[in-house]
Order: sequence, then structure tokens, then C-alpha cells
Amino acid sequence: MDTTDAIVATESEYELLLNDPRRPLSRFVEVSLAYGRMLAEPDPQRAVEVMSLALETLKDPPAPAEAEIALQRLALI
Repeated sequence: MDTTDAIVATESEYELLLNDPRRPLSRFVEVSLAYGRMLAEPDPQRAVEVMSLALETLKDPPAPAEAEIALQRLALI
């Protein structure tokens, strides 16, 4: 079983990554899966939500912020 400190630290990193549109995809998925595992016993519904978001992100990853700029520049050419 994970310590409360570990759960709080993982939750904090998860929330930071979740709210960062330029988050590294692999780190977000890694933290999401770890956080979901930690929540499995105390809050199974939240664990499913967190893990589902990780899997959804893998299936349909958000485009990096730089992609929009690159596409705009291509349109100007």
C-alpha cells in the first residue's frame, strides 16, 4: 500500500500535468496509471476515470502547441 505522502505527491503531479496543454505525453500516461492504481482501493470510481483518461490520451493524443504554429506558418507560404 502506498503512503499518504506518495499519493499526495502523485496526485499533485497528475493535476499539474492534466492542466498543462504542453504536457509530455509519456509522463502524463505514466503518472495517470500510477495515480489510478493508488486510487483503486480507496476510490475505485475515480481510479477508473484517471485510467480511462490515460488510455484515451494514448488513443487520441493532443497535438503539441508547436503543431498549431507550424500549421499556421505553412498556410502563410
